[in-house]
Amino acid sequence: MLLKEEKIFNYLNGFSDQTEKTEVEVWKAESQANQAEFEKLKRIHELSLIDTGSLTVDVDKGWSKVSDELFASKQVQMPVEEIADNKSFEWKWVYRIAAILVLAVGISYIYSGMDKNDSFDLAYTTKSGEIKEIKLSDGTVVFVNENSSFHYYKQPNDDSRRVYLKGEAYFEVAKDENRPFTIYSPSASTRVLGTSFNLKTAQKGASIDVFSGKVAFGDLSASEKNILLIKGQRAAFKEGKVKEMTGTNHNALAWKTGILMFQSEPISGVVKTLEKFYKVDIKYDDNISNCLITSKFENKSLSEVLKVIEIISQIKNTTKDGVVYLSGPGCK
Repeated sequence: MLLKEEKIFNYLNGFSDQTEKTEVEVWKAESQANQAEFEKLKRIHELSLIDTGSLTVDVDKGWSKVSDELFASKQVQMPVEEIADNKSFEWKWVYRIAAILVLAVGISYIYSGMDKNDSFDLAYTTKSGEIKEIKLSDGTVVFVNENSSFHYYKQPNDDSRRVYLKGEAYFEVAKDENRPFTIYSPSASTRVLGTSFNLKTAQKGASIDVFSGKVAFGDLSASEKNILLIKGQRAAFKEGKVKEMTGTNHNALAWKTGILMFQSEPISGVVKTLEKFYKVDIKYDDNISNCLITSKFENKSLSEVLKVIEIISQIKNTTKDGVVYLSGPGCK
């Protein structure tokens, strides 16, 4: 039998219950072809967890490795059922492996002039301070935040759209009621038909802010472990549990838009946002912790933001050894 890739990825991510684990293990033991298929998907999963931000890019060396893998052997094992259904399966897998190998040596993008009817992976990584806009063939637009990795698996006539994300990205998914768009990550999965949202993933958890449409988020293999979200809703997934978060995160897209917005936000929240956005360490006195800030900043420097805060709340700032200190008389 053939097993859906989603079940295998859920198994590899630790999302499967005991019944599903058994199903995957039985399927894997049925034949060498199934074992080979499992190892390929396991390799994709392992590479999606690599911290590519610390890798040194060497394009020539990377392509040399790909060439060695491509032409070292002309035979690729595959299930008998797939041979009958798709004669080009062998080379489609070779192209997928090639893209994965390139990612492993730190190359952020590969497209080797293959025929438009062939399947292939696009692999992108972003460095510190880099944001990459990606336009997919179905019309979906993805903005990948810094220090993130994004994989896109394309297969003609497929009944689904699948990508892999580690890090943070904003999605504007083109609507297609017949082909769901699924995002796999080290900790959670997300499925939509057409919507816009910001997704942040890491090894131990994930969070999402929905701006339009509907989104299924969490462990998609178990109904009690995922949640359906609509515009304006947020949720987090950690330790196998999904939880809807209250309130609006006005700055979920600050990394993309450059706009910071605070509405009666306490200093603790303002400081947390500023530290993340400007990559700076900020300390503040307890007597100003009750101060609430309401203001909007568009593409402003940290010094400009602090100047406005000083004017509206009399909170002064000083910098010593790279740390910003906030102090003031307090707020009534």
